[in-house]
Amino acid sequence: MQKLISNIRNKPEHIRRKIALVVTIACGVLLILFWATTLKGQFSSKNEEYGGIKKDFAPFFMIKDGVNTAFDDIKGGVNKIGE
Repeated sequence: MQKLISNIRNKPEHIRRKIALVVTIACGVLLILFWATTLKGQFSSKNEEYGGIKKDFAPFFMIKDGVNTAFDDIKGGVNKIGE
């Protein structure tokens, strides 16, 4: 591992930045996939609401619903301030 790190350190800066970007994206994708697979069974009552949609994608729809609710709440708060 130290040999790999020292090899990367000897590369030009633009190459190191590309390597860092690829590693960061790969770790992020793995983290999101792990998160999505662990949530699959936890929200079975919410899964039923999305009848025709495959249950594997239900966590993403739940996130969308949460963002929509938060946006509506913020918009309602702003409207109250404007009154």
